[in-house]
Amino acid sequence: MRYLAITILACLLGMGIMGCSEAEDISTGVATKIKQSDVTKDQANLMTLQQSANNFRAMNGRWPESLEELKKSARLNIDISLYEYDPATGKVTYEQKFDD
Repeated sequence: MRYLAITILACLLGMGIMGCSEAEDISTGVATKIKQSDVTKDQANLMTLQQSANNFRAMNGRWPESLEELKKSARLNIDISLYEYDPATGKVTYEQKFDD
């Protein structure tokens, strides 16, 4: 949704300077960079969650029962709704979600 807003804004701003198609090309490039940075952040958070789960097990002798328990014990500021967790193995996974 925010990518559509970027495109519309770029078209409105660019109409006086350039054609709307050129402004749309620019906004598409910006939107692509935003998506790439979101994916990079989510992958970094995945690594943080997995390392935190490993640390939790080392300190407590068991895997956390849930990502909620892990987030609370490690005091993480991560949106855990983007991740899946298997408490039997301690494996944290991330599936990239695309918004259209």
